[in-house]
Parts: sequence; C-alpha cells; structure tokens
Amino acid sequence: MSFFILKSQSSLARLTAFVFLVSPVFADTVTLVDGTKIEGEVMSETDELVVVRAKVGGIWDEKRLDAGEVRSIERESPETKAWQDASIALPTADLLTRDDYSKMINKKLKPFLKNFPSGEHAVEAKNQLATLENELARTQAGEVKYDGYWMSAAEYSDRRYWVDAERIYRELQASVEKGSLVTALRRFDELDDNYGDSIAYSAAVTEIRPVLERYDRELSTAIVRAPRLVSQRTEMLETLSPSERARTEAEIMRSDEEAKARAENERADKVKWRTPNPYDESSLKTIQATVRKELERVAELEPAVLERRARVLELIDRTISEGRVEKAQELVEEHDELLKGSNYLKQLEEKLATVIKEREESAIIENTGSEDGTVDGEVEESGSKSGDSEVTTEDVDKTAGDSSGEAADGDQEPVSNEGNDSPVTDVVGEDGEAAVVAPDPVADDPVDETPKTESAAQSSDEEKATEEEKGLSPMILGLLVVLVLILAGAMVVNAKGKKKMQEN
Repeated sequence: MSFFILKSQSSLARLTAFVFLVSPVFADTVTLVDGTKIEGEVMSETDELVVVRAKVGGIWDEKRLDAGEVRSIERESPETKAWQDASIALPTADLLTRDDYSKMINKKLKPFLKNFPSGEHAVEAKNQLATLENELARTQAGEVKYDGYWMSAAEYSDRRYWVDAERIYRELQASVEKGSLVTALRRFDELDDNYGDSIAYSAAVTEIRPVLERYDRELSTAIVRAPRLVSQRTEMLETLSPSERARTEAEIMRSDEEAKARAENERADKVKWRTPNPYDESSLKTIQATVRKELERVAELEPAVLERRARVLELIDRTISEGRVEKAQELVEEHDELLKGSNYLKQLEEKLATVIKEREESAIIENTGSEDGTVDGEVEESGSKSGDSEVTTEDVDKTAGDSSGEAADGDQEPVSNEGNDSPVTDVVGEDGEAAVVAPDPVADDPVDETPKTESAAQSSDEEKATEEEKGLSPMILGLLVVLVLILAGAMVVNAKGKKKMQEN
C-alpha cells in the first residue's frame, strides 16, 4: 500500500495539485537528427537552443538541446489533446445501453464542442454527435444494435433472452481485461442465475475458471500482506506531526467505517462476491473460501454439453418464432434427454402453447366468419323466396275472389277506365251481359328507368311473377264462361227435344 494513500484528504489534495502542476499539459514530440524522439513539453525554442521538459527514468527533467540537433518539433495543441479524450470510435460497439450513449454525448462530445466550437475537429465532433444522438433515439424506441444490425423492438423482444445474455458476457470480458475480477465474477453470477441455458453462459463457463484461479492467487497474497499493512500504517502514523497524525487518523477511521458499512450491506443483501478490504484478513479469507468453492462447482460443469443444449434451445426458440409449431414440438421430443433440467425450456413451452392457442383462436374466428356468411346468405335467400310466396298467395286469393263473382257484386264500386290507358277485357257473363275485368293498375305503372339496386331488382322479379299470375285470371274466367254456355246450349237443345216428343 502506497504511503500517500494513507494520507489525509488534505494531503492527498495537495499531492494531486502538485502532480497536475508538474505534469506537462501537452505532449509535444521533438525529433532529433539521429531519429530519436523525445516526448514532453517544449519549454522554450530559439535559433540556438531548445529546452524540453521530458520524463527520464520516471523522473521529470529539463533537456537542453542545441538547435542543430533538432530535426523537427510537433506541438500538440490543447484542442488536439482534448479531441483525443473526447473522440468516439465509429461505428459504435454493439449492445450499447442508453446510459452508454448518454455518457459519450454529455461527458465527451458536448463539452468538447463547448470548448472548441469552431476548432479543426469541430466538424468531425458534430458528425459523431449526430450519429450518437440518432442511435440513442433508436435505443430509446426499443431497438438494439447486435452484430452491426439494428434489431427492431419486436425482434429484440422475441430474442431478448439470447441478446441480453450476450451483453452480460461481453461486460464480463471487458471487466477481465481491466483487471476488475470482482465485477467479472458478478457478471458471471448474473449469467448463471438468469441465463444458464444461453450460448453466452456456456462460453463464460470456459473463461471463468482462469479468472477464479487468478483471483485465488491474488487473495492468497493479500491475506499474507494484510497484517503487514496494518503494521505499516501504525508505524507511519508515529512519523507524522501531531496535526498531520490527527488528520490521518480521522481519515483512516472514516475509511474503516465505510468499509465496515459496505460489508454489512453486502452481507444483508446476500452479495456473493464482496468487495475486498486489504486490511481485513478475516474478510479476505472468507472471500477466498467462496472462490475455491466456486472453482469446485465450475469444474463439474461441462461446457460442451451446455453449448449443445443451448444451441438446441435457440433453434427451438427460432422455430417457434417462425410459426413452425410441429417442427418445434418434434425438436423438443427428439432432444428430451438433453433438455432435462433446462429452465428456459419451460419458457419455450409456454411460448409454444401461446402460439398454438393463438392459431386455434384464429381458425375459430375464420370458421365462425365463414359460417355466419353462409347462414346470412341462406336467410336472405329464404326471405326472398318467402316474399315471393307471400306475393303469389295474395295474388291467388285476389284472383279467386274475382272468379267467385265478387266483381259482379252490386255493393262493389264499378271500375272506371277513365284516365287509364290499360286495355279493358270484356267477357260475357252467365246472363249474357258483358262483365268488365280491369287489369291490376299496379302492374301498369310506368317502370322507373333509373339503375336498380339488388332490392329493386328483386322487387321487379316479384312484380313480374305477379303479372304472370294475374294474366291467367281472365283466361280461366273465359273458359268457365264457355263451359257455362255449352251447358246452357245443351240444356236448351234437351228442352226442345222433350217438347217435340210431348207434342207427338
């Protein structure tokens, strides 16, 4: 543990200020005639002498160079230095979150443009800012960039299990590269708890063993060092002045209280991978015991089997999404033994059941709609036929009434032909007088020549049928009259014959 880490906050503040004062603000590069390059800060430059402040062997020192020794000097401007810190590599990485985009926009590009609004890198900064703001809007809309492709919100929702697992796995890898082993182990636990059937988890199982082994070695070293750190801290306090000692002891006490509170919170939250305290030998041993237990558990896992199962589950998931229900069911049955104990299989079975239910409901709705259409058609056709029947029956009753002599009833009003262009049929009645039969005035109404609707066409058919029925009435009446006349003639002839026979 460095001596300065044990200093009070004021001591640390002074040290930080000193570092910034003595460190070069810019990185200039001085190239000598022999090709040697010196990086540092050019303090002064004349025709005879160049003074460069550079770091040699870890110590900052001023180099005085003859102007003849210097081939060139490349000065780094404040803007260039700031741009190196603010610039974003495009295209952006996959699976970035809203927070990732917000940090790059608000902590890097916008501050740079505020400080150098019209600098040589301003145009490039604005282009990068526009790209990030566009991608941020897409992530806010639910889209996700995966393998360079922007998945829609619907696609991401359907593939969420696999995509989220891949994101956590990449965070694990990044943590390992930075040396943040505790963070890496926490990411692995997240995969283990929630994405144990993913392809990402099977890959993480292979990579986490070296991490655990490395952390075990580091903890062994820390356990040995912890007592010495406590001793060194005590010795260091004795060398300080009373005022410095008081401030440092207060800082040590504050730091110990924070570590204690953090440990209690992690214990209460049942955090598996607790933050190590380099001064607490007991807590370090507890963490090491957890590491070794986890090593034993991970050693029993079979990454090849896990990967095979994950790929089968991923295939089933994709097959269900494509609507190939029967194929998905076949895959589940085919790999029944491999899929035993799978947690994600339960979710897939629920997803499959939902797809089947939706398909059945859709089929029922389609069938119901088809049946409703047939029934409506039958009802309409039946109604049409019924209407025809009613009209025909009404006409028949009317015709029967006319033929029974109701038209000759004295109480019935005579039919006037005035103002009616329809022909009037005269027939001879039983008493030898003419009987007037007037056609139905409805049948002789002028036909509307405007386009007819379906209902109008149907009405026209009904009227036509009625006219045909009514056209038969005069014919039947005429035949009856003829029969009556024949019978009357026969009776007259018969009477004359009997008279002759009586006379003889």
